[in-house]
Amino acid sequence: MAVKKGKNMKKYLICVDSDGCVMDTMNQKHKEYFGPAFVEYYNLEDIKEEALNIWLYINLFSKTRGINRFLGLKKTLEELQKRGKLGTEVEAELKEINDWLENSKEYSNQALLQEYEKVQKKGLKRAYEWSMQVNKSINLQNQKSSAFFGVQEQLSEFKKNADIAIVSSANAEAVKKEWEEEGLLSYINYIMTQETGSKKEGIASLLKLGYKKENVLMIGDSLGDWQAALENEVAFYPILVGKETLSWEKIIQDALIPLMDKNFTKKYQEYLLQEYYKELADENKG
Repeated sequence: MAVKKGKNMKKYLICVDSDGCVMDTMNQKHKEYFGPAFVEYYNLEDIKEEALNIWLYINLFSKTRGINRFLGLKKTLEELQKRGKLGTEVEAELKEINDWLENSKEYSNQALLQEYEKVQKKGLKRAYEWSMQVNKSINLQNQKSSAFFGVQEQLSEFKKNADIAIVSSANAEAVKKEWEEEGLLSYINYIMTQETGSKKEGIASLLKLGYKKENVLMIGDSLGDWQAALENEVAFYPILVGKETLSWEKIIQDALIPLMDKNFTKKYQEYLLQEYYKELADENKG
């Protein structure tokens, strides 16, 4: 969805991540699709358990939770490289992936494909094929995506005072499909996904429409969401890992009201982040 200034913009803007924040899909996607496809495409069957554990730690149970898939791929391959578990061919491909990530303005399938068509490097081809297989597997899944309990009710409450934007690192097609299936798309004014840039860039683009920073809130389940909010100097409310329903139940009292009453102080923000760190650590122990 193109970012265009609305005719009746509200004073407040609520930015919301999708996977793991609104949609109860993150664990399933990484455990059933991203991780297994990674093992298959990088021929890691002989160290399957180790490779999957690293993938899940980086993408679900560490401070990089919610990271872009290609950055997650890079970090997982780098960890396996440190452990001496990559062959020379994949090590060379890792360098090619790193070169693309360092120079690309967009971490999407389309951007990766365009770069591969220019340079014809095996590392980019394998990463692209892996990513497309993940998308294909997710699209073919029989289980319908579902939002966490209470999300629709709270989005309806948000809508009374604020515009709402999806700010996600997932691909637009998947995001729109999931939100439409759950009857949530009608609440949304803007959709910012991997095709429009990073989460940081998405929030920045929305701010250019005229929203004041002190009237903008980012809601997410990862420290990447927090970083995007921090770099744009807007408030951040964490959806606690393992306590998503409780987080949504409390979100009006704990996030929207403090924002509107100008009580979303740095001290309060730090308190919320400490609660997030605590739950993330507990989840990793489990």
